[in-house]
Amino acid sequence: MPLIAISGDKHAREINLLNALTGRKADGLLVSHQPEDDADLHALFKNAQIPIVLVEHEQPDWTDAVLVNHRDAMRRATEYLLNIGHQRIALLVGLPNLFPSRERIAGFDAAHNALGISLDTALKKTDSYLAEYGYRETMLLFSSPKSPTAIIAGGPLLSGVLRAR
Repeated sequence: MPLIAISGDKHAREINLLNALTGRKADGLLVSHQPEDDADLHALFKNAQIPIVLVEHEQPDWTDAVLVNHRDAMRRATEYLLNIGHQRIALLVGLPNLFPSRERIAGFDAAHNALGISLDTALKKTDSYLAEYGYRETMLLFSSPKSPTAIIAGGPLLSGVLRAR
């Protein structure tokens, strides 16, 4: 029987959940945790004695991972917007030390570079995936004299962006 546990991005809760699940002899874990460089969690993962697959984390040598090609998708989406005339595209993503954010930023930058279009770094907002962050940053972007003509955001961020508009 599948069991889903959510930590709410709370480090102590992630540790407690991992200990509880491995202590109950789970058959395996499919884990999406933040941040990727959390040594405490990685040590627990390595010592868990059960199969672990990480979601949206670059594959470490000690486990498998499931990844989305965020870089190419972001590059293609950004190139599309640039090709139809948008010159001021805002990007809202989480912290750059997270795989999806890092890859989306790289794709966004690559699209601008490939088309020779200068990038206003003030349009890149890279701090959180929370809806509240999306709302706050969108309100700030649209109150600026040089507001964006398009915004790229996804996940919980998107609901905040849409609420702001």
